[in-house]
Amino acid sequence: MKLFNKNRFLYFITTTFILLLIFVPVYIYKTNSVVVKTEKEQPPKEFPLNYTKEGIQQVVEANNKFGIDLYLELATEKADKNHFISPFSISMAMAMLYEMAKGKTAEEIQKACSFPDIDVIRPNISYIYRMFDTQFKKENTTNKSDEKNYEILLANALWINKTFPVKENYKNIIKQYYFGLVENLDFSGNPSKSAQTINNFVEEKTQGTIKDLILPNEIDDFTVMVLTNSIYFKGVWLYEFDKQNTRDREFKINANKTINVPFMNFINPEQEFLYIDTPELEILELPYKERKISMLIILPKQGNLEEQEEKILREFPELKQKMQPRSVYLISIPKFEIETNYLLDAAFKKLGITSAYSAGADFSNATDMGIFLDESKHKAYIKVDEKGTVASAATVLLLKLGEDIDSPKKINFIADHPFIFIIQDNQTNAILFLGRIVNPVSNSV
Repeated sequence: MKLFNKNRFLYFITTTFILLLIFVPVYIYKTNSVVVKTEKEQPPKEFPLNYTKEGIQQVVEANNKFGIDLYLELATEKADKNHFISPFSISMAMAMLYEMAKGKTAEEIQKACSFPDIDVIRPNISYIYRMFDTQFKKENTTNKSDEKNYEILLANALWINKTFPVKENYKNIIKQYYFGLVENLDFSGNPSKSAQTINNFVEEKTQGTIKDLILPNEIDDFTVMVLTNSIYFKGVWLYEFDKQNTRDREFKINANKTINVPFMNFINPEQEFLYIDTPELEILELPYKERKISMLIILPKQGNLEEQEEKILREFPELKQKMQPRSVYLISIPKFEIETNYLLDAAFKKLGITSAYSAGADFSNATDMGIFLDESKHKAYIKVDEKGTVASAATVLLLKLGEDIDSPKKINFIADHPFIFIIQDNQTNAILFLGRIVNPVSNSV
């Protein structure tokens, strides 16, 4: 059996996926015992989709580049800790913010997020949404068993203080191109209930995995708009791990510290997996049922995680293209479950988004009132076990009122030290989730 020395760090990249949810004609959700019926309940009208293969690629590349840039910026706050975000969720929320912006504010958001022109974003994001929604509905229709092979849910929403004027064109863009809910709430009169309504929506859309995204004290008399995105994925392994083969073994956190954790083991010498072996690392793909989404595990052969993280992530797309089917004798990876919580504002500012936070912010595509971005937050969750994976995330942007503005060798793949993971859609290569595991038995960050 192939073993790894103590200094070798494992990079685990669970493939990112684009999730989409087109809202049903009537959506009702609960706020405690009160049932709230949303406004504007009709689904978006049909519109010509001027999408192109090149446009879809531009949107996906923007998502992936921004996701990696932001991940690396946030990683500096998480040295030697587990680290996990959804690039797709954050990028989606920022795209809705970009739709509001003009002038320098728009230029900074576009540059930091690597967005193509808005005329490219709209039709191609809409196409991706519809593509995934159709696939998910088809899978649920053809799969007659109680257990679904996979679930994908995406939900965007624009929450508006009921007395605040927002341009109809902007609200229509959110509904038409982002399939978002547009809802009026009483931020100033009842901030606690408003926060609860938003949290209930996100919690339901993430199947209970993301709770308390926004706190009541984060909404005040000056809060006028809140943008949210949530993403949820549940996938069953195409080749499930037998629970009877799960065993405790050492996981090398670093050269000086090891812990015993449960490892899932898959042994089938005849089964082929996409795989690549370079002088610096190995990469293995673990597909979920239907093969539409996969997890990729990147295992460096030596060196420190933080020293290699950026190089590996930048080179990952090229390496993935070189992967080939190979027979793998043993696959051994740890079970893990983690939750993360981030304030994004400092990282956004380091990436160049500054004017959006000032009184001079220009969001006049949405309103003629002077508003600015006050706070940006992100929460994420992932659980990996013998059956498969559950991953979810949510992003919230709070805007407040400011001033008015004008070889045939036996391969043993053993993930027994810290790793990066990415969850990715196999058709577009869009990165949906991106993280790091340093300690599989710690769910704290």
